Amino acid sequence: MRTLRDRDASTIANLDIVLVNDAVIDEALDWVSGCELCTDSALTDFDYILDAVTGCDPERTEYIMRTLPQCPHCASKITEKTQIAVNG
Repeated sequence: MRTLRDRDASTIANLDIVLVNDAVIDEALDWVSGCELCTDSALTDFDYILDAVTGCDPERTEYIMRTLPQCPHCASKITEKTQIAVNG
């Protein structure tokens, strides 16, 4: 998993920083059935779901969430890089 620190200066200049509001977080959470702390089937980063909900380019986008949402199953905090299980 690459982090912002792993990117070189030219790549950072081309990043899109997206501030995520509560409505987008709520829509993304509709797809989440659990997180890496409560299920072995958590294989997808939460930012992948944010990419789908926002329509942003996953290669260029980093997210900043106003508040950290809670896993709907265990209530643990979810960050952009938390692995989650997707509702099927």
